[in-house]
Amino acid sequence: MGIIIINTKFYMENINQNILPKSKYPYKPPVSGEIAIIASNIRTLDDNGDIIRETFQQLRECNFNTAVLHGNIDSPEKKDTLTTYLGYAKNVDPIINILANCYFFDLGGKNPENGINQAEAFVKFFKNEHAYTNQKGEVVSNNADIIKGWTLKDEPTQDQLSQTEHGYNLKSIYDYILGNDPQQRPVQINLVGWFDHSEETEKNKYLEYLDTFQNNFDSNLWSYDLYPVTQTSCIINTSCNPADNCKVNVNYKGFYWDLNTYHERSKATGGVFWTHVQSAEYINVSKLHPAVLESYIRFEAFSALAFGAQGIVYWTYRQQPNQPKEIYTSALTDRNFNKTPAWYFAKRVNYEIKQYSKVFVNSELKKWTHVGEGYGQSVINQSIGALGGITASGIGALITQLRTNGKNYLVIVSHDVEEYQTVDMTFAYAGVIELTPTSSSGSHCKEKVLSTTSIRRLLIPGGYLIYEFKDAYA
Repeated sequence: MGIIIINTKFYMENINQNILPKSKYPYKPPVSGEIAIIASNIRTLDDNGDIIRETFQQLRECNFNTAVLHGNIDSPEKKDTLTTYLGYAKNVDPIINILANCYFFDLGGKNPENGINQAEAFVKFFKNEHAYTNQKGEVVSNNADIIKGWTLKDEPTQDQLSQTEHGYNLKSIYDYILGNDPQQRPVQINLVGWFDHSEETEKNKYLEYLDTFQNNFDSNLWSYDLYPVTQTSCIINTSCNPADNCKVNVNYKGFYWDLNTYHERSKATGGVFWTHVQSAEYINVSKLHPAVLESYIRFEAFSALAFGAQGIVYWTYRQQPNQPKEIYTSALTDRNFNKTPAWYFAKRVNYEIKQYSKVFVNSELKKWTHVGEGYGQSVINQSIGALGGITASGIGALITQLRTNGKNYLVIVSHDVEEYQTVDMTFAYAGVIELTPTSSSGSHCKEKVLSTTSIRRLLIPGGYLIYEFKDAYA
């Protein structure tokens, strides 16, 4: 049986909430009233393979509301292709909002001014919706009103976050976009999550990395990726213990540390954070990130939401071409947009995310803890919200307390991505409202007032429970 673990020291250790300046740019979500559920890489990295109108209908069927679209306007053909794709997204009902992928900007090299010129041309063309004449001589819309944000850089190094002597100009381009976009749409620079927690010195280096980002970028959006689920493969890693072959491993310590850190950073600067969910099977050197199961997606997504994340980015929607150090074996769709089993897993999880919009949209994390053995943190018995006690039959769960639009919620997310477990809970009063269904046929977010203070519930692998409680216990 598990016991409550309150990570009081851990919750406060990363940052003093009062020392960082607030961003002067208010965060504008891509989708009003919903968590941004974002499909990345709907075009392949090598830019091959055309998108068709049905691509965006497929995204909507999978319950995405936003997609990252790569493309540039450095030729008439490319400009027409990109505006056509934007039109496809605009004509889906409901629409698919777009984050314009700006990875093609020249951020460094011998001629860094090239990147500024590219940014000026791109932002000038798309800063507002307007008509232009395409190659066919037709007057058409540029469909810029569907663009709700800019994706500028993935996993920059610490040097790249500074204006360096060799001309890396990420900051200049970032400042240009924010200063010249009249809508002040969010600009995503996706940072590297901290995966290795073996050395204290490495943690300090990572915090310096985050400090560099904050000091140089007046950001209202903190975004990162860390994929906690790996699988031991003795085919890939020939030195592994055969007894561990096919074992699923979860980097709990890195996963929760990053969630807490990015929550704290975003809160301190008056912004929000987005995180990524692994949806591609891939091999990175000797490490296998396995084909995703529904439990993996649900565990990653709802753990992030429980920490207050306002955006969930799926990496990647479409199977990508292999890279020198990474092999991509599957994603939500193959390269021809044929659905894989993971597509249907994502569809169900995305549906559930939308059903709990009232819990997660604009939420504020008040407390967090664990039930079960707690990843090297000290054990302190303490209540959280209206939850007076909880035990788990398995390896336990994350517990968070949220405040959203004047209401209080408890969110419990299983640690276990493979096994079922039961949790026994005791509440401070009868009348707590249960929002999660107690059977597979139940309805999500349908309120049920509990008539007792003690209940037992089943947590499916990667599953969650949500309860609403009175202000008196907040």
